[in-house]
Amino acid sequence: MVNIKDLRKENIDSLRNRLKDLEKEILNTLFDIKTGKSKNTAQLRSLKKDYARVLTVISELETIKEYAK
Repeated sequence: MVNIKDLRKENIDSLRNRLKDLEKEILNTLFDIKTGKSKNTAQLRSLKKDYARVLTVISELETIKEYAK
């Protein structure tokens, strides 16, 4: 689980990289569940929540950047 306070300390580029990594993890986990390699659906749910947290922080930072102009 990703801590939102730690995410807010990162810059947008590192958050976008983290987003790409989470996308890959979500797809791999989903594939493992569908093929029967894993039955841990809680992990998929946690990854999706982390993905949403990162997206939220990215949109917050972009909004702050717009108003700072």
